Amino acid sequence: MGALKDMVLFIYTMALFVLHAAGLYHLFHSEWTSGFEYREMAFYLGAITAIQYLDIPFSFFLTRSNPYAVFVQVSGRLFTLYAATYMVGWKYVAFTLVAVYLISELCRGPYYMTNCLKTPNKPLTWLRYNAFKVLYPIGFTCEALVFINVLFVSGRVPIDIRNKNFMFSLVFAAFFFTIVNFLYQSMSKKAEQKNRQLKNIKTK
Repeated sequence: MGALKDMVLFIYTMALFVLHAAGLYHLFHSEWTSGFEYREMAFYLGAITAIQYLDIPFSFFLTRSNPYAVFVQVSGRLFTLYAATYMVGWKYVAFTLVAVYLISELCRGPYYMTNCLKTPNKPLTWLRYNAFKVLYPIGFTCEALVFINVLFVSGRVPIDIRNKNFMFSLVFAAFFFTIVNFLYQSMSKKAEQKNRQLKNIKTK
């Protein structure tokens, strides 16, 4: 039974890795050739992100993921990717956001695949649990800029405290920061635990 679980998780992880690698290739290839256009990749990005909802049922019998954290992260990404389709200008904000999303998944895949093969690798483990320290602040900044652009730069919401939509935007910002903090703290705790384990293995 254990071998079957490892095989299912390996295939699932490899499929996601290939899909995200293809997305990253297309991202840079399109920029170097015809120029990156976010709308051309929006559906593909949404599709490969939605697939990750499978991590929720998998968390009960294949992985040790927190299903609540998975739901929040995947839903947040989908919402941000959808919102980005309404951006006015700021092409490289969308470009950087997409790159961060794709690279973050590419940092996870090899770690899980080596674990499925029972050949854990310390550098891949370190990368899996520490890459977020660079990627997360960049991604969070891009996410914030996406919503600033969509709400204010595009002119959809006037900056006026008498406007109920503007006040709602402030409430949304507070909620957004709360979710960001929750995810960052969750990842930081995991990274601290894993780095401690790696340090102990190194000193033996």
